Amino acid sequence: MKYFILIFCVAIVVCSCVQSNKVADMRLDYGVSDEIGLEEAQDLIKEIVTFMEKEIELGDSGIAYRDSDGFDKYYFSRKEDEKRLEQLHLNYMTDETYAYFTQMYEISRYGRGMAQQVERDEKTGYGLRYAIDTQGDFRLKSVGNNELHLEVPFIYHVVISDTLPKQDYGEIVFTKDDNGNWRISKISHWYNDIVFYGLGKRMYLLDNYCKTKSDYEQFVERFGVSSSGDRIPMDILQISYNEILPNSDKLKFGEFINGEFPELFTKLTAYLAMEEIYARHGKPYEKGTFEYEYFNKATAWYKEDYDFSENMLNDIEIYNIDKLSEYIDGL
Repeated sequence: MKYFILIFCVAIVVCSCVQSNKVADMRLDYGVSDEIGLEEAQDLIKEIVTFMEKEIELGDSGIAYRDSDGFDKYYFSRKEDEKRLEQLHLNYMTDETYAYFTQMYEISRYGRGMAQQVERDEKTGYGLRYAIDTQGDFRLKSVGNNELHLEVPFIYHVVISDTLPKQDYGEIVFTKDDNGNWRISKISHWYNDIVFYGLGKRMYLLDNYCKTKSDYEQFVERFGVSSSGDRIPMDILQISYNEILPNSDKLKFGEFINGEFPELFTKLTAYLAMEEIYARHGKPYEKGTFEYEYFNKATAWYKEDYDFSENMLNDIEIYNIDKLSEYIDGL
């Protein structure tokens, strides 16, 4: 009996050690202090990025990839790594920043083969072009009110254009939650944001239009920021194929979508819906502008008419243009 008890106790100790090592491997102790500094925040970011970069290779096209299941889902080769990814998400990232990180490194949701996997749609299926440069210089931007803001170096891992910077800075924000743990609550980079918060695969429209970093930044300032300075989505909503508001020449606002104004319109969608009214009459757009790219490449019905005049608009169209303009100004 004594030998049995001894063996049982040894087994418990061994199991505890193994479990302890396993937990230590999946949980970093960055949330234990009352305050967090640049060094701790930087170490956590580097730990996450180094882990997420595992097994990434560059294909012939220059696009990062992992093993795929044949349906554009990418996984780590070891299931233990998928468990670690889950722990990093639960312990250190909000859902939004987790989605941002995993899209940046082209990782599918953890849980291979499970129903909780999320299909990649048109928006989220377009990989982010800039990734965090762990060898770069991290800078403390501000700290206070349970938040820590860092300027973080980014480097692009997919060549976009020779005119865009290969290295640049973005922002990562840590926020202390009600339990006293620090979590990454925001990650942002001007180019990645356009993809993540809006255009997705439609990014090709902007890549053809923007030639420099300032071009992209001006686009974000125009359509991705509210009048109060907050970040807003830039999705392009099309109610029917190739059109945003197919009946805006016949129906007044208030008569659309079961009698309700489409209040879920982003600023960009509302602007294109307004331009769509003009474009139906053949309004010409300067080659190289975003409007030119959109109507010539994202619609099948647009036909340029150099004799276009606003006198072609009917009263309903004029009314809807005014309403859309008011809506845009209010965002």
